[in-house]
Amino acid sequence: MVNPPLTDGTPEKDDWMRRIVQACLLAGAVSVLAAIAMRGVGPAFAVSPKVQAAIKSLEKIEAQGAMFQAFCKLLTEIEDMPEQDEAKAEALDVQSEALLRSISLAVLRAWDLGSDLYPQSEDGQAFEAAIEALGKKCPD
Repeated sequence: MVNPPLTDGTPEKDDWMRRIVQACLLAGAVSVLAAIAMRGVGPAFAVSPKVQAAIKSLEKIEAQGAMFQAFCKLLTEIEDMPEQDEAKAEALDVQSEALLRSISLAVLRAWDLGSDLYPQSEDGQAFEAAIEALGKKCPD
């Protein structure tokens, strides 16, 4: 059976494509932020209270032991995911939502808020920097 093209604009397919684009943008932003961090230059961010609360929720993941390790694995999979691997992107989206929901609803909401931010905005850059900082704390 041939899958229909993803051009009919259904909410499920639009959300799925949005998540693929977000994962790709996240991986690119993490790379840029890593390059900035390696140079020892950190941008100053004026962040909205909503994004500050989301960042604080994500920072709490580190204290959650096994959940933090699972989160680290998820970050690695997102970074390593080929852009054209639709099946893997869909599976990763389901896996990430389940993992984030199991950590807490606040973490799931924070992740969703971050994925809706424009990456070049101050809020988007601050959120990506927080994800990068959290990723650096992941065991290798």
